[in-house]
Amino acid sequence: MGNNLTTSNQSPTTIRVLGVVLIFIGVILVGSMAAIIMWINDAMNNPSSTTKFNGTPEQAKITFLILGMVTAFGFTSIAAGLWQALTGKRNKKVIFVMLGLWVVLMILAWVVKYSF
Repeated sequence: MGNNLTTSNQSPTTIRVLGVVLIFIGVILVGSMAAIIMWINDAMNNPSSTTKFNGTPEQAKITFLILGMVTAFGFTSIAAGLWQALTGKRNKKVIFVMLGLWVVLMILAWVVKYSF
């Protein structure tokens, strides 16, 4: 029983299928974050918009930072899924990048929760 993140009892076919699932999740994340970013940008910069952003410039920056990090997580998910779908193996470096992005997102969420 190894603790290696890239070693598992799953077959290459299962890992490929999970890679396709990761691609799907990544596309949903990237697409939804792009739509939200465009919607918020319109609310901030278009005076005739029906939706208004009443936050401070600092809140706008942290909002776009978090949305950007989620988008980066989505792109990393797509990359990991492509790797898994093509090779039938997991890539340890991509797994650590995804874990690192998750940690940064959790820290940002904590900062936002306790600073505003």
